[in-house]
Formats: sequence, C-alpha cells, structure tokens
Amino acid sequence: MPLFDFRTSTIGSGTRSKITILQEHIRSFLRHMTLPRLKNLIASEKNRITGRASINSMPFFLKIESTGLCNLDCKWCTGSRRDRLPGERSAGRMTLKQFKRILDQTGKYLFRINLYGFGEPLLFPETFKMIKEASSRNIGMVISSNMNVVSDTLTEDILDCGLELLIFSCHGTTGKTVQKFMGNSADVQLALKNVENLVKERNRRKQRFPVIQWQYCVTGFNEHQMEDARATADRLGIDAIRFIKPWFPPDAGDEWYSSLFPRRSFTRSDYKAQSCSWPYRGAYISWDGGILPCCREELYPVNDFGNVLSEDFQSIWNGDRYVQSRKLIKDPDSFKPSCKTICSTCPVLGFKPTVPQWEQNSQQNT
Repeated sequence: MPLFDFRTSTIGSGTRSKITILQEHIRSFLRHMTLPRLKNLIASEKNRITGRASINSMPFFLKIESTGLCNLDCKWCTGSRRDRLPGERSAGRMTLKQFKRILDQTGKYLFRINLYGFGEPLLFPETFKMIKEASSRNIGMVISSNMNVVSDTLTEDILDCGLELLIFSCHGTTGKTVQKFMGNSADVQLALKNVENLVKERNRRKQRFPVIQWQYCVTGFNEHQMEDARATADRLGIDAIRFIKPWFPPDAGDEWYSSLFPRRSFTRSDYKAQSCSWPYRGAYISWDGGILPCCREELYPVNDFGNVLSEDFQSIWNGDRYVQSRKLIKDPDSFKPSCKTICSTCPVLGFKPTVPQWEQNSQQNT
C-alpha cells in the first residue's frame, strides 16, 4: 500500500476544495489528539502500510447513521421514502443508549464521528444528545443535513450541542433544480434561511463552531448554477463550498453527468494504483448497529460484518469478514476468488459492482 494516502471520503472538484477538506481533517486530528489516540493512529497506519489482515489497532473515525429516516427523496438515494424490498434494511432510529454503547467500546481511540448516513439527522432530538455525549469525550462531531427542518429552536440546538462541522447538503440554488435532485418536498429557501440564521447567531456569539460547508453534488442540470451557489455562500457567510462528484448507477441518464464529472467506464487498470484504507481506519455503522467497512451497499444486512449492538466491536473488527477484506485489499488478484464480502464487488478495487434490485426498478421507471 502507498506510504501516504490522504484521499478523503468526499472527492472535491478541484485543488481548493480538496485542500479545504484536508485542512479540516488535520485541524480535527490536532484538536482531539490524546496519547492513546496517537498510539492507535500510528499502529493503524503501520497495519495499513504493511497490509496486515489481523490488526492490533482500532478505527480512529466512525461514520454512524443515527437514523435511516429522511424528509426528502433524493434521486438514487437508499433513503426511507419508498417501500422496502425483501432483504433490505428497514428504516429506523438509533437510541442514545445504543450510541453510548458504541462510544464505550471505541471512543478512547476516535478523533471524529460523522453522525449521518442515509437519513436526516436533524429530524430527531436525540441527535443533539448524541453530539453532546461524544463532545464530552473530546470526539469531533460532524453531521450532514439538508436543513429542510422547521423548528423554532434549530439554531440554538445546533450551536449549543458542541457540533464541530455542519455539512449543508444542497444541490442547486433554485427550487426547480433542487427538487429535480432532492425531490418535490425540498424547499431551498427554507434551507438557505436556516443556514443564514445559524451563521448570524454563531457570529453574534463569536463562536468558532460549527464550521459550515456547503456540499454541492454537480450534475448536468445544475452545473450552470455553480457560480450562483458560490455567490450565495459568500453572501450568507458559509465558510466553504465544495463541488463534488456524486455517485450514480452506470446507466443513469446523461443529464446526471456534468462536464465537470463526465460519464466514465471503469476497468481494473483505472484503479491499479489505488487501495482502500477503510478497513484499517474507520467503519460505517447503520442505525440498527450493523457494521460495514464503508457506506457502500449498507441497505442489505446480509453484507454486515457484524452488529455492534449485540457483539463486541473488537471481535468484529478482527473477525473473518474483516480479515478476508484486508487480504483482498493487499492482493486483489489472489484473494478475489475466496473473498465473500461486499469488498469483492467494490469498483475502487476494480471489481464489477452488483446492481441492487431497488436501482434496477428505479432505472426501469425512468
């Protein structure tokens, strides 16, 4: 594996956005550094670089889905606003008690938790309690929100809970464009007003956090509004805006692909120099406790590597599925036939991904 691997989970559209993302990661690491976390980080990177399968380190960041329920209906999202098919994970909410169980097993080593998945975290009050709990343990907290929330206390709740980074997810600047991506319930004016109120009150209090970043998924039908988005972000006082490459299934319509991120066909040779650091550095935990190496194919519990609400985290972390996946990452050609985890269909490693049934149905209906 490469000695230095600074790729982040979100790919920026240019050097400036990549630097912004990287700087925020570095600041968070320094802010929450402790001796146990530093020792674990060093051990984790040593395990990654040497390609060990059974490792003597713990993840130093987690992505935890506090809820799979959402108020919008983004195209191609696995969110809750459709009927579940057989074998798919139901949509629900994690309790504060369950969240604390995860922290008790992993918090000593964590620099950061991204408290979001495929739902809207600000829909429910326990999200703020989770952020407060983790912040009290010196863990940096991040959420991603569509900010389509009607609440008289939203601004105060966000500012008072200890949130470090708020990712504002909005993919356009007009109602028509935003609704094409995020569904007919999306209200861009409500979202922008909520963000404006948050920035004004944060500045009035002279608070540093949360840092607010606008995340804008670029498509063919919204790229013409990028300059307007930049101007809006400057006007509202948003700290940064990043234009990112969204994920769509291979046969999504041409309008979903932009000149910035055109349609491509990938082969193993495209990924020859890449590897995956997730099974060494972090994990994705669904609202029901299911653990996956990342958020890919989280909709199917059969892909879970274990369940942290009923099993010991460390036993899962060095369990058979994680060991298989780390062997595959070190030598994809040799271990592909024997690896039975979701990693064996990951395009990052150059393998052909499976197309879930819900995506097949969606493609047939477009």
